[in-house]
Amino acid sequence: MTNTNQNLNQTSNQSHNHKILSELTPNKLWSFFAELSNIPRPSEQEQGVRDWLAKFATDRNLNYKQDKIGNFFIYKPAQNSSSTKTILLQQHMDMVCEKDPEINLDFSTDPIVLRQDGDFIYATGTTLGADNGIGLVASLSILDDQNISHPNIEAVFTMNEETGMDGIMYLDKSFISADYVLNLDTEEEGSVYVSSAGTRDVEIILNPTKINFTENPKKDDQPKNALQIQISGLRGGHSGVNIHENRLNSNKILGVLLQEIQFQILLVDITGGSKRNAIPRYSQAVIVLDDLADDLEEQSKESKKSLEDIQVKLQTLSNKIISNYQEIEPEINITITLTTTQYCFDKKSTLQILNILNNTHSGVYQVSSVVPDLVQTSNNLGVIENNNGVITIVNMARSSDDFELDLLVKQLLSIVQTAYAVQFGDFDKAKTELLPIFSYSKNDLKVILSATTAGWKTQVHNPLLDIFQIVHTKVTGQKAEVKAVHAGLECGFLKDYLPNSSVISFGPQIDDAHSPKEHVKISSVQEFYDILVELVAVL
Repeated sequence: MTNTNQNLNQTSNQSHNHKILSELTPNKLWSFFAELSNIPRPSEQEQGVRDWLAKFATDRNLNYKQDKIGNFFIYKPAQNSSSTKTILLQQHMDMVCEKDPEINLDFSTDPIVLRQDGDFIYATGTTLGADNGIGLVASLSILDDQNISHPNIEAVFTMNEETGMDGIMYLDKSFISADYVLNLDTEEEGSVYVSSAGTRDVEIILNPTKINFTENPKKDDQPKNALQIQISGLRGGHSGVNIHENRLNSNKILGVLLQEIQFQILLVDITGGSKRNAIPRYSQAVIVLDDLADDLEEQSKESKKSLEDIQVKLQTLSNKIISNYQEIEPEINITITLTTTQYCFDKKSTLQILNILNNTHSGVYQVSSVVPDLVQTSNNLGVIENNNGVITIVNMARSSDDFELDLLVKQLLSIVQTAYAVQFGDFDKAKTELLPIFSYSKNDLKVILSATTAGWKTQVHNPLLDIFQIVHTKVTGQKAEVKAVHAGLECGFLKDYLPNSSVISFGPQIDDAHSPKEHVKISSVQEFYDILVELVAVL
């Protein structure tokens, strides 16, 4: 009966999405977006989108391919044009899957539930997937239109952009041959982007020593009093697009609170954030008094009072944090409540975890000296996971300067080396795993580096940019603002694969991407599509 009700709800939500968007223009684009919103598409779970794209191409007699890793390609010959040039339209299939705690939605099976608020489209309590869904359906609209003029088109739909860029990194280069590349994955109307940051993930895996209170033969197995600290209500956002806005990182706020009492407590649990490229909105920790672990004695009235004293101390500091950052984070909420636990981590492990948490910089690291107001280098302490007592901390380092990116990664590694009093061997961009240069008696530390994603450097001469500016002026009455973005785009890889091509990126107005507040400006979508249609015609 539950499955039947779930299916009915999914069908209702699918119909709802079409109804919400049915009156919007461009009508075909929004109709495609309603269909896309009904297809689950977390990173590495894009098969539903591939099936949909295959049917789309088959229904229109368009050739299509899929490479080994799962990227999808649709080809359309020149239409109403004698041009021998080729345009590559590029976007990714996956979306960031974030939701508010009270939302009961499974991103692997359920459709996104859309809603309109004035000139904006939101999802209901979840990310919208306008990043990069609007770019994707804009390409489909071009491929679908039998009347517009355009040269040969290669439409490339990459997989797993949001969590690793595996799709673009391992894309089969033999499937593309374009002269012009239009990446449709930026999020600011009136702008055109010509540069983006490269990235590298630093994953720190800790196996802390656990003390189990029930293993003391002299004592009973009664749970021990503990405190739970929860931080919620933060704005979050894209760790590339929003990192310069001083939005609070819940993992770092948790570190501030725990640092205040680190020599009085032991950690029981610590978690925060869910995506390496999203600024964390929610974090929590559970702590006990360290004297409980030392002697495992019954909790006396004095120890209970000490726990209450810590609760008061934490609440006082929490109130100061809330008051100080009210303008930046108007919905910030910090709660400290009593709970119980059967175990905790020992003192050494507790201090090692807190050392890494509090010494890791999260936010802007360096601003460009060439491009005004451009964040050149940053780090996002995006995720803290607890998987059966194994703690994983994930940082996402970004920079448009390869040298600075390496420096930042080395700094992150240095923090781990100091906390664990170990030394790592040399590493380079090709290496993905680091191990201490001497063996451990216990397997309590591992560090994994991801491959480095390509940064996209500004072309000295970009004829595509010149043409775009002519088109943008014709459609809007003014030139676009030329920008570089601190977020990671797939353009760096495409430029490497097609060195003789010209590359730009543009898109509609999308705000609060990678958070449940994500929304797209309806009127900007119409303008974005008008520019795209005119641009492919001119090219």
